[in-house]
Amino acid sequence: LSPVCLGSLRRAASINAEYMGHSRSLVKDLKSELGGKFEDAVLALMKSPASLDAYYLRKAMKGMGTDEDVLTEIICTGPQNN
Repeated sequence: LSPVCLGSLRRAASINAEYMGHSRSLVKDLKSELGGKFEDAVLALMKSPASLDAYYLRKAMKGMGTDEDVLTEIICTGPQNN
């Protein structure tokens, strides 16, 4: 786990691509070995920032009601590309 946790997003993508070269899915293997909040944190390291924002936005709006705190956090603190 240390190469994934200590590296950059580019490094995590490189590790994932190399892992897939061995006919295995790193994300699937991590899901089967980890659990709880630790699993969520490690899997979040494997996603791009935009993909992670999209995941949490969808989760905040799915089902009954919305989680306005999550929506506000992501929308108001996102990258400023102006």
